[in-house]
Amino acid sequence: MFSRLRFPSGDALQVTVVYDNVALHPGLKASWGFSALIKGEDGSLSLFDTGWDGSLLLHNLKALGFNPSEIGVVAISHSHWDHLGGLSAFLAVNPNVKVYVPSSFSENLKGAIASKAERVVEVSKPTRIAKGLLSLGEFRVGGLAEQYLLAEKDGELLLLSGCAHPGLEEPFRRLRELGVGRLIGVVGGLHGFRNLHLLEGLKIIAPCHCTQYKEEIARLYPEAFKPCGVGLTLKL
Repeated sequence: MFSRLRFPSGDALQVTVVYDNVALHPGLKASWGFSALIKGEDGSLSLFDTGWDGSLLLHNLKALGFNPSEIGVVAISHSHWDHLGGLSAFLAVNPNVKVYVPSSFSENLKGAIASKAERVVEVSKPTRIAKGLLSLGEFRVGGLAEQYLLAEKDGELLLLSGCAHPGLEEPFRRLRELGVGRLIGVVGGLHGFRNLHLLEGLKIIAPCHCTQYKEEIARLYPEAFKPCGVGLTLKL
């Protein structure tokens, strides 16, 4: 089922948090929400979520040296406004993007995005969205659908999470089924996530945004823990 979704070897990649509740450096702005910018070895830029406030998102992108018009892909984790709210302002600056959304998004929401973007791509199963970058597909909890991204370099994998409302158990299981490499880290929101033993053995743990148990994670995994905030950059 997943055999065609192998990553090419040798990809270099970096992930920069561009929207979060905390800002790590002067000149960057913080607000409730999340967004991360993924830069591939080929220089391609992909945006994961857009935070709540589009003007703040655009400010942080520019302050961190990224040109919004050079971003080619946007992926939205789920339909909560603190992950989706900045999309309209972003598309006003750069409509020439493919926007990847969980297929269970409402038709009205998909239509609204499609009216402003080059194309909307619905994701239900693992889908490559850029070089070295994969959507794990959608996961559901109650009536909410959420997608996670997977970034890769030389067989090492970094999971990007918007809020992880469906948890990490099923994404980890699907990742093992894919067989594309070894998970070394997680970055993003971990809302309500308490099965902290699942994080054991990871080299990078950067809990952001809505994570309620940051202090406990830092205590359990001090070497892997990375304080998250706008300006955090992780390189694989």
